[in-house]
Amino acid sequence: MNAKTKIIALACSALLALTGTASAHHGANNSKVYAGKVAGATAAADPATAIGGRALLVDGTNKNLLAVKVRNLKPNTAYSFALDGVSDFAPTTATTDENGKLKGFVTSDTFNATDGATYTVVVKEGDTTVASATLAPVQRKGFGHRRGHKHGHHKHGGFRKAHGADSGDPGHDCNKGAEDGAPAKA
Repeated sequence: MNAKTKIIALACSALLALTGTASAHHGANNSKVYAGKVAGATAAADPATAIGGRALLVDGTNKNLLAVKVRNLKPNTAYSFALDGVSDFAPTTATTDENGKLKGFVTSDTFNATDGATYTVVVKEGDTTVASATLAPVQRKGFGHRRGHKHGHHKHGGFRKAHGADSGDPGHDCNKGAEDGAPAKA
């Protein structure tokens, strides 16, 4: 397992540990999640080279997490990221890979999000701000309605044409061959 895979695995396990396990009780998970898009401090001439990415803030019941993914930065360069105006998350330094992608996270035991607040993540190279993201609360969907799951709806065989029914459209020949027992032609 290479270093990149280990970092991704650690970040995923940290996210799972923070958000808690599934429960049969509605509302048992009291964590607050904030997310936002990272944008460069200066506009790029070419959209393909523009600095961008995602930032995630999880205010869990036991632990808190700030995770950042940024692309199109300088390759193999050290960047720091922090939650602006909040001292609970220590400024953290991470190094970009050979493609200029930055992935990093930091945890805190003391952070408590304020209801209705928005937070800003700042990514810096030295003392220069190169990117930032405004984090807003993520709205949760109701229980049981994720991935298309709907209560009370079952699959059925579809709609079948009643025996001997004719189409009302004279130009529609779906009934050709129906009188002689042959299958209908479309």
